[in-house]
Amino acid sequence: MEFNAIECGQRIRKLRIENNLKQIDLAQEVFLSERSLRRIERGEIFLTVDSAVRLANYFHVSIAWLILGEIDGNDKAKMQLMDVITQLTIITRNL
Repeated sequence: MEFNAIECGQRIRKLRIENNLKQIDLAQEVFLSERSLRRIERGEIFLTVDSAVRLANYFHVSIAWLILGEIDGNDKAKMQLMDVITQLTIITRNL
């Protein structure tokens, strides 16, 4: 599997949106500038190792999934749980 900066950025953006975070909020949490996070999400610049570790830890995903999209059993279960939580959040808001 090869690294694709655009797909990596899309995964980060998806996680951010699913967690109802603005770019500025996530950037502050993981010690990035908002501009850097915006460019990472667009695939314009690469993640540093430090940034990848902080983002993976923040979202409780593996670095392999964050960077390459590789899914192991634990990541798959986490992603399914996150999808359920997102759906429940949407339902709760509509009540």
